[in-house]
Amino acid sequence: MKLFYIPETCALAVHIAAREAGIDLDLVRVERHGGGHRVDGGDYAAINPKDRVPAVEIDGEILTETQVILQYVAALAPDRLPVPARGMARWRLVEMLGFITAELHRGLSPLFHPEIAPDHKKRLLAAFARNLGLLQAMLGRRPYLMGEAFTVADIYAFVVIGWARHFDADFDADFDTWPMLAAWRARVAARPAVQRALREEGMDAA
Repeated sequence: MKLFYIPETCALAVHIAAREAGIDLDLVRVERHGGGHRVDGGDYAAINPKDRVPAVEIDGEILTETQVILQYVAALAPDRLPVPARGMARWRLVEMLGFITAELHRGLSPLFHPEIAPDHKKRLLAAFARNLGLLQAMLGRRPYLMGEAFTVADIYAFVVIGWARHFDADFDADFDTWPMLAAWRARVAARPAVQRALREEGMDAA
């Protein structure tokens, strides 16, 4: 599997999942260039017309969208990244991935825009904090978001909420406000596959 990535983006979630799954991964770094992206000296949009990461190449086909790729990777290694095949447990995982995508990922990503208005930034951070409270309530005292088993939901949430440290000092980037989330984040960060993916992208554990 070939993964097109930019360090510390949501592509890191796919990177971690592939390492957890034991999948042979060919990493291809995408570079920001003007208003678009370049890869190996060419236009990345020629590979992925959405011009976003992550994208994976599988048997000559390109697959995009973080939560879709994560489910694809999990399906390749259900013994390592379990996905319930049926019943409410299946839909609870899909529900959690939808929440991470819509409320956490899309809630934080506008904050990276350099020209964001201060008032808008403040509102987005307040909404993100509320959603962290919801995530902590869903986690409860379980070891992982879906219970006893580590899943792609843990990986995706870990990557996205790790972005919080980039924002202003008024935000609780150490997660003292959410102690159960802080313990969960430490648990996820300690996993060998997470450590390996972070090293391969030139990052420290969050």
